[in-house]
Amino acid sequence: MRIGLISMVFNEEFILPFFLRHYDQFVDKYYILYDKDSTDRTLEIVREQAKTKEVEIIPFEFPDGMDDGIKVDKINNLYKNITDCDWICCADTDEFIFPLPLETDVKEILQREQDKGFNLVKTHMWQVYRNVADENLDPNKMPIVTQRRYGDPRLDGWYAFYVRQIIVRAGIKVSRLIRTLQMKTSTQNKTPLVTRERLDGWNGFYVKPIIVRAGMKLGWAPGNHKIAYGSYKESDYKMAGSHWANADPCFCVDRRIKNRRDRQSKRHIAAGITSQHHGITEQDVLDLCSRHINDPKLF
Repeated sequence: MRIGLISMVFNEEFILPFFLRHYDQFVDKYYILYDKDSTDRTLEIVREQAKTKEVEIIPFEFPDGMDDGIKVDKINNLYKNITDCDWICCADTDEFIFPLPLETDVKEILQREQDKGFNLVKTHMWQVYRNVADENLDPNKMPIVTQRRYGDPRLDGWYAFYVRQIIVRAGIKVSRLIRTLQMKTSTQNKTPLVTRERLDGWNGFYVKPIIVRAGMKLGWAPGNHKIAYGSYKESDYKMAGSHWANADPCFCVDRRIKNRRDRQSKRHIAAGITSQHHGITEQDVLDLCSRHINDPKLF
């Protein structure tokens, strides 16, 4: 069995070594959509990876900043032309999927599900953060995912997602709305409906169809959170995963501000797409990480 992995990269010099070391455990070939606007060592790291693994680099550039519609079109076009792998993983560089227990063989799992007639396996990813007990990140320390295994265990991510959408589309600052609602409910001796902590919960939204059989007539929707078109037979087995978007202030501040917020296309901003990046500040990211330093162990 051969497993391929599709990922888009832009200025991922810090997280890319962790991403590659992790997926080297079961991925046979990488298909890297390389954003030519990158200014760091991303391309050098990918080329170094090609010395020990099969890597296909596909350069491209966005015409007007980061656009999930263009991104997913490139992913879907690439996927439908892959003929040398049996299964394909489609993951962002801050998404780390794995089986539980960790020592389970991923290829054995996929072979088992394939034998049952399934051709899609979803992944349920937790949001992970640096815990007070954690050490500094080290790309040479395996398993990679155990370096950040504390986080938010709640599964109310759909609540957080839709409340944020309403707030952003209404043009209201999140912090201002939270303060207003908290003040109003506190005078009535009620539990606030909207709190900063509740808006942190995204785990429910991160159940993604990351692993699919190659050669199927399907395509992902923007953000890769669901299949946009095509038929498939989903396994009842789910892989585990961790989302490292806020895994450590040492890299996530720059990544979310410079590499995400500051690169949003005009279409994204006008339509409220990827609203989690709009208007976010360095202090917002630091505060988010600080709120989770005592989160429980997830796996």
